[in-house]
Amino acid sequence: MEAGMSGIKIDGQNYSVKLTTEPIGKEDYERSFLGESDEGTNAIVIDGTLPETRQEEVLLHEIIHLAVSGLPEGLVRDISVRLYGTLRENGLLVEDIVGLVSDGSVTPDEMARLNRQAAKLAEEPMMIGMFRVSETLWDGPTFDDNGELLLTNSPGVLNRNAVHQAAAQLAGARGGVKLGAHQRRVAARLLRDIYVDTLKEPLPDMLANLAY
Repeated sequence: MEAGMSGIKIDGQNYSVKLTTEPIGKEDYERSFLGESDEGTNAIVIDGTLPETRQEEVLLHEIIHLAVSGLPEGLVRDISVRLYGTLRENGLLVEDIVGLVSDGSVTPDEMARLNRQAAKLAEEPMMIGMFRVSETLWDGPTFDDNGELLLTNSPGVLNRNAVHQAAAQLAGARGGVKLGAHQRRVAARLLRDIYVDTLKEPLPDMLANLAY
């Protein structure tokens, strides 16, 4: 990571770093996205209403996303939180690093593009992010015909009951689910991340065993 007076370089690309006081995503997501990276415009946008230390951690989170694409959201969050804590506790962070690399605020056009991207991401059933958690009953399937997890009943809202049912089904309950070994392991890891990062619940032993 190389920083200049503004912006940041990641893998040979120059990225702008901008702040916003508007929620990233539609208003009903209640700031469920703290930051977003846009490879189409080489931009990183951070919620400027967050405390300074959280903005720094979100910046590191987005850098990891851009540097190593394809990592599950929960894994990126674990890495960024722990790495940021280690760097700060050992005095290895530049003071006001977000201010140092920031290129100012996002424009209305940039924000509109970002909101469209955030809305699309929130609708993806496999996404693990900072969802609101619904406690309502779940009456639908937890896996589709392709073995994809279906755990949200509206954008940005994760259903706790659906997560519990999916974990049990993956372990063989309710007739189980027909998945290959690789698909089963991927699903178990995604559910593990949801339990730890979003539900904040102890990981069931059956799920821990399947995820490794």
